[in-house]
Amino acid sequence: MEEINRWRLILGKNSQTHLDFDGEELHELQQMEDALDYLYSKDNEDQQRHGGREGSKLTPISWINKVRKLFPQDTIGKKMEKLL
Repeated sequence: MEEINRWRLILGKNSQTHLDFDGEELHELQQMEDALDYLYSKDNEDQQRHGGREGSKLTPISWINKVRKLFPQDTIGKKMEKLL
């Protein structure tokens, strides 16, 4: 994975106006970003649900399935510990 893409994943969706993903794996990187955003946005419980044209919000089950597909096993363990 290219360094620019790692930085984009670290900075999150709010950085998309200033920093785009680079390379051929755009769809996979966007899915990784969605999974990470779901995990870290859970810290902001005051977020409200709303309608819109964007894709469906992840559920805990769909998040777990995506994470298992997209991330190495040792990374998954660290993320699961954060959730507990």
